Amino acid sequence: MRLVLMRHADAGDADPARWPGDRERPLTDVGRREHARVAAALHRMGVTFDRILTSPLARARETAEIVASALGETDVVECEHLAPGHAPASVIDFLKHAKCRSAAVVGHEPQLGELVALMLCGSSRSVVDMKKASVACVEFDGPIGPSKGLLSWHLVPSIVESLH
Repeated sequence: MRLVLMRHADAGDADPARWPGDRERPLTDVGRREHARVAAALHRMGVTFDRILTSPLARARETAEIVASALGETDVVECEHLAPGHAPASVIDFLKHAKCRSAAVVGHEPQLGELVALMLCGSSRSVVDMKKASVACVEFDGPIGPSKGLLSWHLVPSIVESLH
């Protein structure tokens, strides 16, 4: 299995007057443009997925839809396990049953960094800094699980956008 993990793009600061629960806070215009460039770069790199899994929060869902549009994908599935507050191990358990060979996983920090660490090292102590709109690829030779992944690449937006 190959997982491409993406942190949502810039969504600005929380504003309780506009988004009382913060789940509906959307991407900023800057975030939309930045992630569109990242998604276009992933397309140029030939990155594909069987499925795109996303946190149900608006900013992550919007990021996933930008990727789906750029890559010609239509299968965007919300996964509550990718919402803030869920343990990285619950994401791994969910992915074990996802029935796909490759997936994009769109979520939030610190959970994504902890998820990468758990897949690589068996501990959720973050070893990869998932900046906004950054992308990491973790591959598994066999079943997905703690300490079973191999980090293929980790790119911040300025680097991924420069790839051809």
